[in-house]
Amino acid sequence: MSSDIAYSNINTTAENGNTKTSASVDVGANATADLNLPTVDEQRQYKVQLLLHINSILLARVIQMNNSLQTNLQNNINNSNNNNIIRIQQLISQLLKRVHANLHCISQINQGVPSAKPLILTPPQLANQQQSPQDILSKLYLLLARVFEIW
Repeated sequence: MSSDIAYSNINTTAENGNTKTSASVDVGANATADLNLPTVDEQRQYKVQLLLHINSILLARVIQMNNSLQTNLQNNINNSNNNNIIRIQQLISQLLKRVHANLHCISQINQGVPSAKPLILTPPQLANQQQSPQDILSKLYLLLARVFEIW
């Protein structure tokens, strides 16, 4: 890699007689600075790893909710719990839609589509619960949105 960088030392004499040396750098149009920016392959790999990590958390929550749903069904539920079961099923559906969107995006990335990004870039809304500021999914979805916005 060639670069058009010219270095020059400038010596000046101060009023007290001491010599000061200063350096200047002239960067030409063909010079490139090494900023440690990730390569396109590293960006793709990071995106895929982030999507897979989010999917693993989403699937763990699906399994947890499905187990909770099975427990409710086995306990001879009454009508008041039917609404709870419906909410759990809707939340499971939300989570699985995100998993599918992420897998579709991973497929596009692996096929070389440079503008590929997930269709759903927001964390799932928890039914009957406040979204905790410490919730890892919220943080990962924020990171996901920024990564796909920048890269």
